[in-house]
Amino acid sequence: MSPEVYSDVKLIIAAEAAALGIPVQWPNIDFRPPSPPSLWLTIDLAAEASETIELGNKHWEEQGAIWLHVMISLNSGIELGLAYRKALANAFRAAVPTTIGLYYGSHAYDPLSPDDGVWRRLSVAISYRYYDINTADVHANAAFTGGADLEPTAAP
Repeated sequence: MSPEVYSDVKLIIAAEAAALGIPVQWPNIDFRPPSPPSLWLTIDLAAEASETIELGNKHWEEQGAIWLHVMISLNSGIELGLAYRKALANAFRAAVPTTIGLYYGSHAYDPLSPDDGVWRRLSVAISYRYYDINTADVHANAAFTGGADLEPTAAP
């Protein structure tokens, strides 16, 4: 997922989670689930495809999904979790992205997960598509396959 997309996604999730009063486990940030167990939200991000700029195309197309997992405590029912999951999906349906070229699409609900002894997961995936035009010149370097032998050339 591009950083521009993540920035927009984070704004939407943070606002809706605050409105719902549920804590969020952000990727790669220390988090302790509520004790005693109560609702909380965790997320996963996936970019499913993107066009390469190495082929000379300055247009970047990315599509992916934002997975929102409402974590509910075992034996607490699912009614509130279902309501929160739908509210999160609706937040993306109503959102006007702050990133030019970003569009949120359909959503899909995942089945209730098996329990892990404390929690069960109710998930929704929000699809997105992001179009970006690269305006900076891109030069080969060691990070690109086959570019290790290329040296930058001075402008004439």
